[in-house]
Amino acid sequence: MPTYLGRFFLYPEVDNCYDRYMKAMTKIFDAVGESGKWKEVVAKEAAGMTLDETVPHFDRAAVRHRFGEALRRAEQADKAEGDGGE
Repeated sequence: MPTYLGRFFLYPEVDNCYDRYMKAMTKIFDAVGESGKWKEVVAKEAAGMTLDETVPHFDRAAVRHRFGEALRRAEQADKAEGDGGE
């Protein structure tokens, strides 16, 4: 049964569905945990590197280039896997 509030009606069944939908669609993000994971990964990457090696390794353009190369290798592996399976 809707409740009348001035100009608006409240429909409990609709509000309940909306609340459940929002809880399901809301991603809980733990910034502190994600930051800690990121720091661990970066520390493993940089372990044993000198300063002269570390700066170019984390250069934005170099990172973009390595990422692009990794994507190309993955695409080629997918193509080879698809061709071999047919």
